[in-house]
Amino acid sequence: SPATSKTIAAIRFEGAECAITGVQPLTGALDVLVDGGADPAVSQTLLVSSLKGALKLGSSEATLSTFKADLRLASGQTWNFL
Repeated sequence: SPATSKTIAAIRFEGAECAITGVQPLTGALDVLVDGGADPAVSQTLLVSSLKGALKLGSSEATLSTFKADLRLASGQTWNFL
């Protein structure tokens, strides 16, 4: 089962118009999908999302609909997760 209530990130909010200020912890659980991560490639795509109620930003409920990230090694070499 996933570990919950753990700090995933500390996010800094700044700006005169920002309703939230300072550093807020992002806690809870994320779902990460790596389609094709077993196949060596220069870039691996991660799709990250959360279920309703699975995340908190500070003390407020938060939702991450979908976040896509392409990860590459600084060397430019191929790599995989397995």
